[in-house]
Amino acid sequence: MAVSGALARAAERKVADLGRSDLSPARWTLDLFRPASESPCSVATTVLRQGRRLCLLDATLMQDGAAVARGTALFLRPTELPHSGIDVIAEVPEPPVPMGGIERLYRPREGDWITDGAVPRDAHAKSVWHFPVPIVEGEDLTPFQAAAAAADITNAVANTGPDGLAFINADLTMNIVRRPTETAVGMTLAERFEGDGLSAGVATMFDSAGAFGSVSVSCLQQRPIVLQQVMLEQ
Repeated sequence: MAVSGALARAAERKVADLGRSDLSPARWTLDLFRPASESPCSVATTVLRQGRRLCLLDATLMQDGAAVARGTALFLRPTELPHSGIDVIAEVPEPPVPMGGIERLYRPREGDWITDGAVPRDAHAKSVWHFPVPIVEGEDLTPFQAAAAAADITNAVANTGPDGLAFINADLTMNIVRRPTETAVGMTLAERFEGDGLSAGVATMFDSAGAFGSVSVSCLQQRPIVLQQVMLEQ
């Protein structure tokens, strides 16, 4: 989460520095090719293409002189054309109410939202809701940064089964048609595929106003991490 959020923050700030308030984030892709540590880091941004209706840029996280992750952001200019009339197929659960200091809630296919770290241990589709967590201390989180950071949790939504979390994601790609209305966002599993120690998952992203995009992850199988289930007090 921290890596995705930090790089998305850098990309969003670069677009703001360019004076492109007319653009809206449409795609965020993150490649995690080296483990990130807690050592000091820096972020370098590069504008790949800027035009009347789009801006494409890279943001690279550097640690100890080496690149450890790269994000690519595509910002597009919205239009005022009427809706196409094409149906939107996206069923999402009702968001939970805030639970004090809890940052994350999970929900099984059938049942209520349950506490942080308590991913339902079954083979069914799951949902997650993440409350806002600052990327930089003392700085307000933006809705795009919140969505980009939370998108990294899609691995847990797609790959937690009876034995626990059995995969680790090497990337993520988030496609959205609008910024979230707030800095709390959710994901609910839409599709999942598995074979030869690899998995691919796709989740629908939503907020209190409904679905606003999707996120996909490519994952590698690992020894399962067992997560304890604790129900919320009613």
